[in-house]
Amino acid sequence: MRHSITVSAISLCIAMLGAGLALAAPAPATADARFAEGAFGQARPLYQAAVGNNPNDVHALNRLGEIALYANRLPEAKRHFEAALHVNPADKFAQAELAEIQARSGANGSYRIEGGGRASIIPFVAADPLPIIRVRINGRRDADFLIDTGAPGVVLDPAVARELHLDIESAGRGTFAGGKHAGVSKSTIDSITLGTVTIHSLPVMVMPMGGAPAPAGMHVDGIVGTSLLYHFLSTLDYAHGRLILAPRSDSARFVRAAKQHGDSIVPLWYVPDHFLFARAQVKGAAPALFNIDTGAPGLGVQVSRDLMQKSHIALDNSHKSRMRGPGGDVTTINFTTSVTVGTTHEDEVPGMLTPGGDQYGIFPFAVGGTVSDAFFRKRAVSFDFKAMLMVIAKR
Repeated sequence: MRHSITVSAISLCIAMLGAGLALAAPAPATADARFAEGAFGQARPLYQAAVGNNPNDVHALNRLGEIALYANRLPEAKRHFEAALHVNPADKFAQAELAEIQARSGANGSYRIEGGGRASIIPFVAADPLPIIRVRINGRRDADFLIDTGAPGVVLDPAVARELHLDIESAGRGTFAGGKHAGVSKSTIDSITLGTVTIHSLPVMVMPMGGAPAPAGMHVDGIVGTSLLYHFLSTLDYAHGRLILAPRSDSARFVRAAKQHGDSIVPLWYVPDHFLFARAQVKGAAPALFNIDTGAPGLGVQVSRDLMQKSHIALDNSHKSRMRGPGGDVTTINFTTSVTVGTTHEDEVPGMLTPGGDQYGIFPFAVGGTVSDAFFRKRAVSFDFKAMLMVIAKR
């Protein structure tokens, strides 16, 4: 299992390095260049041509599988990874990605949904500094959870895990804001109920929630993250203070309505095991792939050091700050800039740079940074994992 966390929930979003993100053997330089730029649509036909010339090109087969997996075309991804394994049965990359496909499809028995035939509307019990909803764990323990697209499916506080008598085991090390590392643990819960929906048999990460942003007097018990939201047409409706978990079968109707309303509709990529990416642009820099991570309170954008050099963002290096994250203290420099995602544009977006290092090096493609909470605050943002689109509602 691979996890990676950016700055979400004060960097509570988990990021674990794994074999699935590693690069394979060399292949056509042009295809690899397009892939490294995040231009997956341009890279795909080039890798297809490479396989056409050499059906045993394991690297090209794996890259085609990756691109299909990012686009959530699971049968196509499975076909390419199986072809790579046919050539090289010991290929650990293809093995890991096939396991990811199984996990997404629920073939391993996880994420069994009860009551998902209609939309479940879960009100925020708090909206600031991040949206919090009330859930029920294992049918008996009410808990307050942050919503954070930078986190994996469910993150649980160790105290709650102990209260529920869960078996906890090590899950390796995670990568957090500023490229810092720390150990993480994992377990399994029988169920989680969100409104009218109950999801059975969920893997969970176990991490302390003591530093999680919450209103005074409220303790956060865990996080609802992307791998859970993935099983629905999920909407974070900031404007009306609610999370909506609709059936994925509503996709076509939802997209038609979004087009009629003039909402911003952008392609979405889902990178193993829980990272959402979409193209965005900050002032002065070319459009790039940005991680969509809603879990950084008060932050609208984080930029990579590479993109910072290409932008027109003005930095005040005399006013550095420090942020406490699970991996340790991180030096930050704050700024404001303009950000555009699709047709949605915001000026004076609060931003951050971590000059000592960033967390984006775990990906095999260039990442411009992260678009987070403050950018979406005035609107509703939806994630359609059937059409693979992110929709930002027009105000």
